[in-house]
Amino acid sequence: MFKIHDDKVYFVAETPDINKVIEIFLPKDDRGTIMDSHEIRVDLCRAVIHMEKKGVRVLKVRNIEDTNKASIDIWHMPEYQEAAESPVSDVVNASCFDSGAMFNLPCKANRKTHEVFAVECCASPDDDDSFSYAEVKINGKDYPINFIDDILLENNVDDALDEFYRIQQTGEYWQPDGNKTLDDAIHECRWAILKDAIQKRGHEAVADFVGTDISSDTYNRVMDETEAQMPDEEFERFWEKYI
Repeated sequence: MFKIHDDKVYFVAETPDINKVIEIFLPKDDRGTIMDSHEIRVDLCRAVIHMEKKGVRVLKVRNIEDTNKASIDIWHMPEYQEAAESPVSDVVNASCFDSGAMFNLPCKANRKTHEVFAVECCASPDDDDSFSYAEVKINGKDYPINFIDDILLENNVDDALDEFYRIQQTGEYWQPDGNKTLDDAIHECRWAILKDAIQKRGHEAVADFVGTDISSDTYNRVMDETEAQMPDEEFERFWEKYI
């Protein structure tokens, strides 16, 4: 559907006055993977919404490569609503260091989930400098950013879970650990707590969880495999039973 040129995709937005070219830059993650087609559609919708908010009447959107000039009905895409709920933020004041150094890094922020993502890391501090804090600027206002990986590294599992619940309840902004979202981190902590509680209850509790008798040297592997395939409601039943 999309032809990529040097990590960019191009579209044409036709208006009553003049056609406008929409250039979407495809930032890469730490593994060098560019955005998928869903993310391209979301960014395309964001660009059109941005023009519409400025009073530009967009009549038609099409891929610049399409010689047939077939229109893309972005207004009825599910990504259009997603883009409306999570427009592009201004910048992340992501690199605030003990030395006083600060780097303003372009990013995106989902205003519904409060996830900060697609941070373009175009600068870095000296090796001997220490990270201090980060903020995201949205509509001229700064909000603190919580980092999932830092919380997991700096806390035991119980304290990490409490911190994740606090972020969830207060609606603070957060940055994922790779593909690990806030909900993923909460579940990871809850599973670690539940697994420990079941194993401390002994062999019968483990057998109750996995559905059969297993040897103690396979507890972790079999319990992890069982939990990975377990419906949410069954997980909650064991949580209520053993926690």
